[in-house]
Amino acid sequence: MKTNKSVRSMFNTISKKALLIAILGVSLFVVSCQEPNAEVAPAPHKITASARLATDAIAVATNDTVYNVTFQNAKGLTLTAKLYVPALQPGEQIPAMVVMHGCGGMWSNDNVAANKMKTNFNEWAADFTTKKIASLFIDSYTNRLENSQPIVEFCGRTPLNDSICSPAYERTYDAYAGLAYLRTLPYVQGSRIGLMGFSHGGSTTMAALVNTTLVTKSQWTVWYQNKTYNVAAPVARPAQGGFKTAVAYYPGGGFFSYFGSVSDATKGKYINYAPLLILIGKNDDLLPATQVQYDRAKLNGAGTSIELVTYENANHSFDEKTTGDDAVAKAAARTKVSSWLAATL
Repeated sequence: MKTNKSVRSMFNTISKKALLIAILGVSLFVVSCQEPNAEVAPAPHKITASARLATDAIAVATNDTVYNVTFQNAKGLTLTAKLYVPALQPGEQIPAMVVMHGCGGMWSNDNVAANKMKTNFNEWAADFTTKKIASLFIDSYTNRLENSQPIVEFCGRTPLNDSICSPAYERTYDAYAGLAYLRTLPYVQGSRIGLMGFSHGGSTTMAALVNTTLVTKSQWTVWYQNKTYNVAAPVARPAQGGFKTAVAYYPGGGFFSYFGSVSDATKGKYINYAPLLILIGKNDDLLPATQVQYDRAKLNGAGTSIELVTYENANHSFDEKTTGDDAVAKAAARTKVSSWLAATL
C-alpha cells in the first residue's frame, strides 16, 4: 500500500512538472511569434550597437524593416539615423550603403519629430531594399548644435563658418561612424559597405574616400577671399578597411582649395582609395570645380577607378525633381548607379 502511495505521489509530482513545462513552452512560443516590426519607434531613440545584435537578427527574418538608431562618431557626437533592412533568411548576409543628405537636411519639411525623410531618400531606401541592400541614412544636423541650436540647413557656408560641419574634415566622421555601426550588425557583410552622398553629402563622400596614406600635408589649409586658414586633416579610413565603393551626387568639388587649386588640376593632389562615381548636371554651378577635382584624381591617381558622368540641361539637386530635363537625368543617373553598385559593391 505504501508503495502505491509513493508511486501515486511521484506521478502527481511529474504531472505538475510536465504541466509547468507545457505552459512555459506555450509562453515562449507566443513570445517568439510576435510581430518583428513591433520594436520600431515613431521617433529616433537610442539603441546601442551591442544591444541590437540579437533583436535585429531575429526581426529581419521575414519582413522588410526600418529602425530608428543612434550611435556616436569618433569625436563623441551622437548621431541619429534610419536603418532599412530587407527581409532575410536566418544567417543570410547582405551588403549595405551609408547615405549622406545634402545641405538642406534629411527630413521632409525640416520636421524631425515627424520622422519622415524627404521623398527621394524614401525612394532610395525602397530601391536598396528591393536589391537586398541594407541602407543607413544619417542625420548629421539634429544633434550637431550651433549657438546651442540644432542645425536645420547648412547651405552656402564658407570658411571658417563651415567648420562645425565641413564636408572636407568634419562630416566625414559621421560617414565613418555609419560604417562602424553597420559592421556591428550580424547580417551586414562588413567588407561590402558603400557610401552615397548628395550635394554637401556628395562632397563629404569625395572627402571620405581620399587616400590619406598617399595624400599628405604638413598642414592642411583652406583658402577663401585671399585668406588661408589652417584646418584639420582628413579622416583616415579605419584599420579594418574603408568603404568598398562610393557615389557622389552633384558634389561641390572645390573644397576651398583643401586638396589643391580649384582651377588647376596640377596644383594639388587628390587620390580616392575606392571606386568613385560622380554624377552632376551640366547646368550645375558646382561642375567646374568638381571637374577639376576629377581631373586631379585621374592625373595623380593610383589606379583606383573614378568616373564623372554629366547630364545635359540638368541642374543641381536633379535627383529630387520630377519634371523636365532634371527628371530625365534623375532616371538615367539611377540606372547608372544600379549598374555601378552591381559591379563595385
